[in-house]
Amino acid sequence: MPTTVRAVFLEDDASDRRRYAQRLTHSRSLDVRPLEFRGDGSEVSEILKAGPDVVLLDYELIIGRPENRVQPGRGSTFAALLREKLPDKPIVLVTRGSLIESAAFGSAIDLSAAFDEVVRKDHISNNPQQVRETLISLVTGFHILASKRRRDWKSLLAIVGAREDEEDLVQRASPPILPVSDREWRTSELARWIRKILLGYPGILYSALFVSTALGLSVKSFASHPVQAYFVEAKYTRPFQPPGGAWWKGRVLDLAYSLLEKAQIPPTQYTEFGAAWSKLKRSHLSRSTCLWSKKPGADCVCYLEQQPVLRQFSLPYRPDSRPDVMDEARVSFKAIRESEKFDEELVAPDSRHLVRGIQRGATSR
Repeated sequence: MPTTVRAVFLEDDASDRRRYAQRLTHSRSLDVRPLEFRGDGSEVSEILKAGPDVVLLDYELIIGRPENRVQPGRGSTFAALLREKLPDKPIVLVTRGSLIESAAFGSAIDLSAAFDEVVRKDHISNNPQQVRETLISLVTGFHILASKRRRDWKSLLAIVGAREDEEDLVQRASPPILPVSDREWRTSELARWIRKILLGYPGILYSALFVSTALGLSVKSFASHPVQAYFVEAKYTRPFQPPGGAWWKGRVLDLAYSLLEKAQIPPTQYTEFGAAWSKLKRSHLSRSTCLWSKKPGADCVCYLEQQPVLRQFSLPYRPDSRPDVMDEARVSFKAIRESEKFDEELVAPDSRHLVRGIQRGATSR
């Protein structure tokens, strides 16, 4: 893994090409080379000659500009060719914020399996360091996967650090290969699965928000040094570890169970972890607070608000096609009443009849 990550940025607009390459380039971490996209295929040899660690491709090369200076579809064909030529390197789509919610954007992503990350141009302008860190993390993870000679089921488990008792959970999370398969996983496939499925949905791994809520703690209390030290064995330390950290859910609950049992608190009441900690460690941990009722001990997370909520003040929500092994999504009464992003059709059918009453102000269930 080189000290300085090398990138090429393909863009047909000369001004954007220079501006964003300069904004991202940092002498000690990331070197971005601007490259003109001409659409005649000659760029491929230039890219291969440059030997980049990551390729950045402007979104409008995929859909075509309104004035039709670039033919729609040519960019997506080019991206697929890049994936064939650079199977172990990440390919990143760069887009303007105004385009990211468009129908054309969704179609482009659906049609191409070539893109490993999406970066907004306004984020490059406003927070280049954060974008650099994202790109460097992506390259580092790809490098780890690409360095593996064996690409079978056992190597997949070793890469993510799954224990023997977690193998079944991993298998149920729709990995790119299965134990009975004799095919090899591909770097881009495995990278996408780790980032978008294993780390993307709560259930096998938890973010700090989900861990703290499962334990009935505030995020601040969970982030305290003594608590972090207690759960260090549960932390995910493998490729694509997110900036805020991730923890194996089962390992967290095992460690919590042990403390609750020692404190003589029913060991299945995980949200009482703070009480057990106070009893045994003689230090106070603040509790999670429900965003709807303001009561302590919130035990799940609202999908739309990304804040803790008591389960009794939320409904099952189905916003995506996450594997069944992952935790069910929940939507809070607050989001049902106030969020513009709330979609009644995504509420579980057997709970949908409750929506109207919640929106009218009735909160009892």
